[in-house]
Amino acid sequence: MNIIITGGCGFVGSALSIFLKKNLKNSKILSIDNLSKSYSKFNQAILSKNKIKNEKINLGNPNSLNKIKFKADYIIDCSAEPAVEASKKKIVKVEPIKEKGFSEFQEKEFLKGAELAYESIITAFAKGDQNKLKDLLTAEMNSSFGDAIEQRNKNKIITVQELYDFVFKKVRNYTGNAQSPTLTGVYDSRMPVSVIR
Repeated sequence: MNIIITGGCGFVGSALSIFLKKNLKNSKILSIDNLSKSYSKFNQAILSKNKIKNEKINLGNPNSLNKIKFKADYIIDCSAEPAVEASKKKIVKVEPIKEKGFSEFQEKEFLKGAELAYESIITAFAKGDQNKLKDLLTAEMNSSFGDAIEQRNKNKIITVQELYDFVFKKVRNYTGNAQSPTLTGVYDSRMPVSVIR
């Protein structure tokens, strides 16, 4: 069975590509992705290790599919704006694939992926990592998160998370990335530990 997965180097597309490759014997998977997001090349390397090829194609170009020499039995579209708010603007009908194991993927793996995406957003916000947020949110939401991070930085309060991030970078740099500090226990990452005067 030959399957094309558009957006194959995205979060959902890469997970789906690997899942199908491992669970559908004798399948050939081709990822199509324009590699526009910062994490795309990282996911492309993971696909490559799993013997899944990616063709760098921009699907925004109407003639782009003419370049593909791969004959597919199925095409699964995972190409999209990764931000949830942008995805809600245009909803399309999705036809399920009636293959063994796929319905299980839809429920369990997709929910696990959504949970990881949510956790990534919360963690990036707690750390004030606006570059990571930019890849996960719409421009409007990213602006709102950025405003909140900027306001938080203006209050001159140092949180547990900010202190940990500072110490983490220093320890990693000093030890040549050989050691990483850990912080254990139950705490709110926004808990203030110091004030700048």
